[in-house]
Amino acid sequence: MKYIKSLDSLRAIAVFAVIFDHWALVYEHGNNVPSFLHTIPFGTIGVTAFFVLSGFLITGILLDSKLMIESKKLSLKKAFKIFYIRRTLRIFPIYYILLIALLIFAPYLFEFDSKSSLWLFSYMTNFFLYFKADWIGRFLPLWSLAVEEQFYLFWPFLILLVRPKYLLTSIISLIFIGVFSRIYFEYLSSPSVYRGGFYIFTTPTCFDSFGLGALLTYFIKNNMMTDKIKAILKYSSIVSFVILILIISLLKFPTPTQNIGYRFLISVITLQIIISLMNTNKFSKLFENPITVYLGKISYSLYLFHNFLPNIYQKLNSYFINKDLKIPYTNYSWFPYVGGGKQFFIYLVFLIILSTISWFLIEKPINKLKNKFEY
Repeated sequence: MKYIKSLDSLRAIAVFAVIFDHWALVYEHGNNVPSFLHTIPFGTIGVTAFFVLSGFLITGILLDSKLMIESKKLSLKKAFKIFYIRRTLRIFPIYYILLIALLIFAPYLFEFDSKSSLWLFSYMTNFFLYFKADWIGRFLPLWSLAVEEQFYLFWPFLILLVRPKYLLTSIISLIFIGVFSRIYFEYLSSPSVYRGGFYIFTTPTCFDSFGLGALLTYFIKNNMMTDKIKAILKYSSIVSFVILILIISLLKFPTPTQNIGYRFLISVITLQIIISLMNTNKFSKLFENPITVYLGKISYSLYLFHNFLPNIYQKLNSYFINKDLKIPYTNYSWFPYVGGGKQFFIYLVFLIILSTISWFLIEKPINKLKNKFEY
């Protein structure tokens, strides 16, 4: 897949939607935020955009591999090997480094049940939430990473092994499974299956987001992006946006209607944004600014670290206050106490610094190893 800088900016927007949801609405200062912001599903918007992007980009990579396999330029075995090695190099190292560090220092930072460790290490956090019907504290955001990893496990087999004439049907089927699985859980399942609404963290209920991203890639790769298809996608995104605004305005969150429809509507809107960003226009140029592109590059570590940073910061703040340690020649502590909107800004600065260190010291050097495993 050709690198599209503006998609990194879309990643940055997606991750900051999640961060705002967790920092401003859920954990920290929810009571100080205007009530109407609580009706906007910032976290769902961000996570869904990531799912659509994954479906779009990963399917593109796999379709390119499929063409190489069909033209005898690449063996099926090598295609699988390269795909999983490259995904492993990108995802696993910083995830497990963070996880090990957190499990060592968890007793000093926040309450943590060590029984959930196996679920975290096996990328099954989403099913921990479902089967236990309980939250997992600051580790909650890792559920979406588990969903992504589970998608990577089976999707290459479907794309590379299914005959070309059945590919479109397979992708559309994935979309239907996503939507109807949520309908099943919400209206047709028993309480023991519904589990208090925790079904929304299971992988099948996210399939439509991945599938819609994959569908867009399929259309592009097969030269099916006709004016008619473009018009359908454009007006579908407009209708989806209007419906989403109406749901947010008229209904209280969460409701069955929102659980079923939110992800699909947000996914359709994200498709149109991706299409716009792929074309050279004022909108895409706006998304090519170096700041948001860079933040998109480090979005994985931003997402990984963000939910733990407030606890870490507060512990460091307490330590420096107790030790009366200040920045030389100033009246300020190394970790100043702040409140309200300033606290959000301070957290954000430290998060970007931490993620930048992670990117240059750990992630980027490991990413370079991917060059040894080219298609």
